[in-house]
Amino acid sequence: MKILTYRFPCGPFAGHMEIDQRLAGLAGHRERNPEGYTFHRMVQEGVLSDSNVKAAIETIHDALQKLEARLADHDWLVGDQISLADYCWGPNVYCCMEEYMLGFPMGRYPAVRAWYKRLFQDEAFQKGVVSYSSVPLKPVLAIKN
Repeated sequence: MKILTYRFPCGPFAGHMEIDQRLAGLAGHRERNPEGYTFHRMVQEGVLSDSNVKAAIETIHDALQKLEARLADHDWLVGDQISLADYCWGPNVYCCMEEYMLGFPMGRYPAVRAWYKRLFQDEAFQKGVVSYSSVPLKPVLAIKN
């Protein structure tokens, strides 16, 4: 998700990111957050390749397929009511679903879309995710199914 949100909707703002400062801050946490450190190193070195993006898209599709399988016969990810699992997955799906974010192709995930619609109505999700990220960004990529 980091690769796609940086490379595409946030790409025009990349010049405003102070990557050197982020790397310096992450250097002390390299063992605790190797993915974060590697990501910011890739950004700094300008090596976010098309193969990185393709791999990120495939990873997102894999995750969505697993969610789709679970949600095909369940309203929520764990149990019969909204849970921490829904709140944890919600922001990632939010980035995929909303047109002004990634606008990821969600046509093959009807159960995920139905779950997201229920989650989107939740007051806590609205306050914690939707209102927090209400500054619309213009996407510069359309990912095809």
